[in-house]
Amino acid sequence: KDFSSLSILERIDFDVIKIDAMFVKNIAIKKNQEIFRMVRRITENTRQTFVVEGVETKDQKHILEALGCFFQQGYLHHYPRPLK
Repeated sequence: KDFSSLSILERIDFDVIKIDAMFVKNIAIKKNQEIFRMVRRITENTRQTFVVEGVETKDQKHILEALGCFFQQGYLHHYPRPLK
């Protein structure tokens, strides 16, 4: 129940906040951009970091960088490789 609430950030220790790919798919929507700005402010104020997953296009990458999101994961950066 608490896992969908931001109040959980007050009660747990965390090093990294990871933003779900769902928000990246719709990064052109201003509301989603505000969510990224909010998370960036939280992590700056707590001296933590955040990672964005699901970056698949150069447009997404550039918008995210403009929002201060430099730690990114996704197919744009690396495709999965089989384990040896």
